[in-house]
Amino acid sequence: MRARISLLVVCTLLLASSAAADTLMVVGVAVGKADGKRMAGVTVRLVASSAAVGVLAEDRTSAQGVFNLFVRNIAGAIGDLYVVYDGTDASVTPLRVSVGPSRDGVFDVRPGDLHFLALTAKTSLSAEEASEHLAAVLQTQAVLVSAGVLDRAKSDQVVSARSEDIRRRVPSLSPANARVIENRTSERLKDFKLPIDSRAAMTVIKRIGGK
Repeated sequence: MRARISLLVVCTLLLASSAAADTLMVVGVAVGKADGKRMAGVTVRLVASSAAVGVLAEDRTSAQGVFNLFVRNIAGAIGDLYVVYDGTDASVTPLRVSVGPSRDGVFDVRPGDLHFLALTAKTSLSAEEASEHLAAVLQTQAVLVSAGVLDRAKSDQVVSARSEDIRRRVPSLSPANARVIENRTSERLKDFKLPIDSRAAMTVIKRIGGK
């Protein structure tokens, strides 16, 4: 009899948990920042900043650049949410997702456009543009580390490789350009909510500056 009562209590708790869970839909558009062109066929991910949760969903954008990140059974604290892209053919600042109250058990979120800074084989960058690319890379890596998708060592390897790619695209690395890259990257990072390893960031910036 005690076993039956215990089983009944467990089942009741599970049902209560299930009933409290909601569905999350995050719908947006991936676009080129320079020309507004919609980015078809790129894979984006919805990531929670809590390392216990990590990647919640991923989707490949449609021919119109639309992504639909769909998650069932959302319940409990999952931290901040971001839409990220971490390919090497573009730099993308993570798109933070603000979730309001659910309606009929559904969180339907339209966070806006995810802007892509494209990198082709022939792309060259000014110091200002290089700082924008570098800041996007560092913020993306900060999200992935916080989410437990990458460890710090692997993330540092990615940052190093991406920084080398950005560095070689800047035609002139004068001391003035180096200061612009360092200062503007720091300005772009200062309001980012998640922690960024400042030592790794400064090392990357100084390498790009040719120091």
